[in-house]
Amino acid sequence: MANIETAKGGGRQKKARFIALALFACFFTAIPALGAVGASGESRAPFGPRVRASSPLQLGGEVEASTDLVYRAADDTYLFDFPFRAVIRFSFQSERMQAVVSLEYFEGPGLGETYLLGGTERSNMKIGYYVEEWGAARSVGLPSVLNNRDERNPDNVFFSRAYRPNPIWTMTAGSENFYVQLALSNRATVIDSLDDTDFGVRGVAEVSTLSLFCGSIRKAGSSPLLVFAGIEQETDEGRYWTEVDWEHRDGVPDIWNYTIGMSRELSSAKITAEYLILDTDDVFFLEENLSVAPSTRFDLKSYFHLPDFSTALSGFFVVDVADGLTFEPGFYGFIGKRGRYFSPLAEGGLQGGNDNRAVLRMRFEF
Repeated sequence: MANIETAKGGGRQKKARFIALALFACFFTAIPALGAVGASGESRAPFGPRVRASSPLQLGGEVEASTDLVYRAADDTYLFDFPFRAVIRFSFQSERMQAVVSLEYFEGPGLGETYLLGGTERSNMKIGYYVEEWGAARSVGLPSVLNNRDERNPDNVFFSRAYRPNPIWTMTAGSENFYVQLALSNRATVIDSLDDTDFGVRGVAEVSTLSLFCGSIRKAGSSPLLVFAGIEQETDEGRYWTEVDWEHRDGVPDIWNYTIGMSRELSSAKITAEYLILDTDDVFFLEENLSVAPSTRFDLKSYFHLPDFSTALSGFFVVDVADGLTFEPGFYGFIGKRGRYFSPLAEGGLQGGNDNRAVLRMRFEF
């Protein structure tokens, strides 16, 4: 009887997965039509980093302060949280060398990304204290990366790619169409042994609009071993990517992750969508950056878990108050009954820390 129920459960999951992939394909093909409709006016790119005049020596940074009203469903309590973060960054750049020193305050003073980079784009060496990201997925990163998750942020899916800098050395060598990267990283607070070191290698080949990559990351003294591969394509219509990750840990079942995604920029919006198979869980991710006024945009992120349809939502208005100063009211919301993937009562992994939050945030960049 147990085998029959298991078979039925597996059949339902396969059916839900097939339906989800079909819906994603429909969404995938509908985006070009939306682009044609939105392109009737003058095309512009309303989103992206602020462009500053280049000079050898630069000073920059940001200050972020917010007031959060937090609801913790586990014990049915409300509380206020007042996150504050400040970063000041000094950088020097010449034709073949870049040096960056960052000091930050986030639950106490500390060292931010600080490194020395020398060489060209495809032949260089970088050493210091920074974050190194590989892979193509936009919503959830590789399962075993070169940096630890920054535990100072809330422990939920929206901060799954908020990594904390640690000592890293990387080297890139190659030509215009092919290059290889090597990395050594140590995520331990105190380096006691080389066995604590992560070793990574990645190869990237570029053919026309396609970029193909594969690589692996392994801890020197033991598992886990992570192997990943993927394809990215950038066209005039947008970006498309797919990725597969395999993680092996001693004594536990292997983990397989699959990702397929796309991103399109329309006249007044940028849309990113991904369908993720995270081992045995299926998640659909959608991000929309909408320009609602000359100085205001609305950023919406949503995760839908299949087949229980529990949901994680994040929505923020970003209002330009002055040069470099923005006001960002918004929320983090989680919907689902007890036992569901994104339930406010869930604990652990991507499902942990699902506290509903109303946020009033001010951010200043200089």
